[in-house]
Amino acid sequence: MFEHLLRENDLKVQLQLYGLEDVDIQFIKEQLEGAQPTGSTAWPYTGRTKEKAYLYEIIVNNRNGIDVYKWDYLARDCHHLGIKNNFDPSRYMKFARVIEAEGEIQICIRDKEISNLYNMFYTRYTVNKFAYFHRVTCGIELMIIRAFVKANNHIKYKGKEDTQALNEDEGRPKSLDFGIYDCHKNMAAFTKLTDSVLFTIRTIELPDKPPEEKDEKQRWEDLKEAKEIIERIFRRDLFKCVYESQPRAPKDLRNSLEIDEKSNIEETVFQRMKQETELGEQDIIVKVISLHFGMKEENPVERLKVYSKQTLNEARHLKKEEASRILGPVNFNEVLVRIYSTLSKYKDKDLVDDRSKLIRKAADKILEVKPDPKTPQLET
Repeated sequence: MFEHLLRENDLKVQLQLYGLEDVDIQFIKEQLEGAQPTGSTAWPYTGRTKEKAYLYEIIVNNRNGIDVYKWDYLARDCHHLGIKNNFDPSRYMKFARVIEAEGEIQICIRDKEISNLYNMFYTRYTVNKFAYFHRVTCGIELMIIRAFVKANNHIKYKGKEDTQALNEDEGRPKSLDFGIYDCHKNMAAFTKLTDSVLFTIRTIELPDKPPEEKDEKQRWEDLKEAKEIIERIFRRDLFKCVYESQPRAPKDLRNSLEIDEKSNIEETVFQRMKQETELGEQDIIVKVISLHFGMKEENPVERLKVYSKQTLNEARHLKKEEASRILGPVNFNEVLVRIYSTLSKYKDKDLVDDRSKLIRKAADKILEVKPDPKTPQLET
């Protein structure tokens, strides 16, 4: 997108007036993308040398997740959602220092500021749990996805030849007409894909009866279903979350389901629900929610180097136990399994209660919390 904006608005000339050359533009791109895994120990960037490594921890920090991108959306969303944000970024910046630690120049923080960082990561967890992954929010998201899948082949956005996918060898489309799911391959088309697509689907005119021609009939059926789903959103007739499991560690959930790391939890639960209830993908949707501090099972704070008042230019690793015995959780990743019913509370109101009971009963059986075999059981 940045490259597209440069090209469309002839911004390179303007940037050169301010002394920004191609190497600086490359640096901006690298800042936006963050470090890309290469499998090599060599310095992966060309915008700045290794001596300026700390600059790559400001916008997108892949080392420990402490970056201004996160500060920005936490401050914005907490303000608009009325959620308390206890993290103070100005205090963090006051105590941040650039120090060489273990051969790498990185941003380090004063040891006493660890509690402030836990506030940041806990705020991230809170916003994810109660806003981004709220059960109603996810229900609407699932409806939009289903509508887009149906409308994808029938709603097109015009792209431009010179803004095709940057990787010329990877899935370059032959046509400049892009469906909803392909717009990201062409920035000219992508800039046209806005929230208005919901209204486009909702207001599209269709004949009362399906056409006789096969392709036109398929188009009619797909768009009719997409229109109905979008209309349900506006009427607040949403997919309902009828079951939510207890928060569990991913490993514990996989052990309970008796599946390995390669198995897909959503697909496993769906297939077992299908077997128990005889309901299909048109009736139920299984959604797994993962909540963590930004690095799944890992504690991001432990990837941060700290300095002390006595050694301002020497940084070291600080274990959680050194900072406090009560700071931070024991587990840093939890998953919830939700099951949504697609029934309409208006059209299917006579079936809603019975369907919900059926789903809950089957889900309780499939996702029951089994005792750890290593834990001694009390005799009764």
